[in-house]
Amino acid sequence: MPLEQVHIKAILDITSNIELYLSDESNNKELPNILKYLQELKHNDKTILKSIGSVNLFEINKFKMSQSKDVVKSTYSCDSGSTNSILFDNGLFVSFCHAVIATTPTNLEIHKKRTIVSVAYSESKSTRIRTNTEWNFFDDDTSRWKLIQIESGLLKKGIDRVVHDIALYFAESEHILLNIFNLNGFKNISDLKNIKELENLNEDEFFIMDGPIIPKQLIYLMALKNESIRIYEDEVAEKIIQNYIDIIDYHIKRKIPIIGFVKNPEDSYILKALKSKEYELDLPWTRDSQLFKAILSNHTKDSENLRFSKNFISYTNWFIHPYKSTIEKASPITEFSMPDEDYFIAFFIIYVPDMDVVFKIESPYGLIKNEKIRNHITKKVLYDISLNGIPITLTKADSIAKIRISEKQQIIDRFKNIKSDTIYNDIRWGNIDE
Repeated sequence: MPLEQVHIKAILDITSNIELYLSDESNNKELPNILKYLQELKHNDKTILKSIGSVNLFEINKFKMSQSKDVVKSTYSCDSGSTNSILFDNGLFVSFCHAVIATTPTNLEIHKKRTIVSVAYSESKSTRIRTNTEWNFFDDDTSRWKLIQIESGLLKKGIDRVVHDIALYFAESEHILLNIFNLNGFKNISDLKNIKELENLNEDEFFIMDGPIIPKQLIYLMALKNESIRIYEDEVAEKIIQNYIDIIDYHIKRKIPIIGFVKNPEDSYILKALKSKEYELDLPWTRDSQLFKAILSNHTKDSENLRFSKNFISYTNWFIHPYKSTIEKASPITEFSMPDEDYFIAFFIIYVPDMDVVFKIESPYGLIKNEKIRNHITKKVLYDISLNGIPITLTKADSIAKIRISEKQQIIDRFKNIKSDTIYNDIRWGNIDE
C-alpha cells in the first residue's frame, strides 16, 4: 500500500525535529581553525598530510574557463566496464572486466583496442579452470583476453569485492601499459628501464584514470596481512601493484601529466587525525570529502551570493600524502626506480556548486613537485570540468567500456551447466542499468 497523507505528515514532523537541532553554523564554526592544521597534519607522530605551499582556497569562473583553449593536444582516458562478481549455485565466483582507452580528439584506432580479463575463485580445491598464461588475441589482433583463477583458500571473506578488484585493476593496468608503450614506439615493459628522462613538460598528452591513481583498497588488503583475505599471496595481485608503479614511472620520466579523477572520494584519514587527541576538534563529518565540501562551499558562498556563486568552481591548493611505505608493505617485491617522495600521492579538491559535489584529483608527487606541471594539470582539469562537468574523455571511456545488464545476462546464459545464485532481491528489484 502507498503511504497516505497522514503518514507523510508524520515523517515530515520527524525531519523538522532533526533539522531543528542541526545548523550550518554549528557545522562550520571550526572551519577557520581547520585550515591552519592542514599545513602539516600529523597523526600518531607521523605526517599524513602536507600542503604544497601555503593552504589556500581559489575560485574560477567556469563560463570564462570553458571559453578558453584546451592546454593539451590529445587527452587519453582509461575506464573499464564490469559485470561485478557473479556467484553461481556451486560456489564459483566470476568477474569480467573490459578495459578501453578513449581519446579527445577521437581516435577510432585506439578506441577499438580492448583488454578483457575474467577472474574466477572457488573455495573447492577440486575446481580447476583452464586459465591462460599468455594473452589470447582477437578482432584482428587489436584486442586480447585472459582468464585468471585465484588459488582456493586465499579468501574467506570479501570474496566478491576482491575478485572484482583483481579483474578491474589487472585489466586496466595491463591495457594502459600496452597502449601507452605502443603509442610512443616502445616494444615492451623492459624498455621502461631504458627510457631517457625528459626535462620539460610534454604539453601534447594528458592521461586521465577513472578513480585513484593507485588501487588503494587492494594495497590496503595486501598490506593488512589478514588471514581471512590472503590476497597478498596472489601473484596477479603483486603484478597489479608493479603495473601501477610502472605506469607512474613512465609518466614521470616522460613528463606526461597523469591524474586519477576520483568522482566519489571515500578517504577519512584527515578527519581521523583531526578528531584524535592531538587536535580534539568537534567535527560532524565522517568522510574527508564532506570536510572539504563544507570548506569550499562556505568559501564560494562568501564570493557574492548563492545564485551568483554557481557560476564559479572553488578548489584547494595541492597537498601530498605519503603512501610509498604502504605499497612496500603490501608488495615487498615491487621495484621502484624513482626517489621515495615521487611515489607520494598528491591531490587537490574541487567543489562544483551547480552539481553540489566535490572531486578529488590525484597525481604522483614526482610530477607535480614541478610548479609548471602542477599549474598545467590544475588548468587542464578546471577546463574539462568547466566544459562538461565530468571530463569528456572520461565520459567517452565509460560509455565505450560499459557492460550493460542485457550483456551481463548473455554472459550468465553462456554457462550451460551451472546457474547463477539468485536471491530474493534479484526477483524483487530486477536488474537496472546504472
